[in-house]
Amino acid sequence: MTTLTEGDAALDTLEGMVNSYVRGPRGLKRGATLSGVYGQVERARRAGKREEMIRNRVCKGMTDPPNADLSRTDEIRRRFLK
Repeated sequence: MTTLTEGDAALDTLEGMVNSYVRGPRGLKRGATLSGVYGQVERARRAGKREEMIRNRVCKGMTDPPNADLSRTDEIRRRFLK
């Protein structure tokens, strides 16, 4: 069994937050906020993860959802994938 480090947990949560943010609110689920995404990026940085790993997870979370909101996708690209 592999152990999940704080950095790995932060990257997993970051990917989920980006995914939820770009899909936007749906029904009773409000979706993630941009400040929540920023918080997870900072958490991953504090855990010592490299910027390349953080960008890869942001990109993966952004491209996986089938019906992403284009304005939210552009916002993530502009802020985190410079």
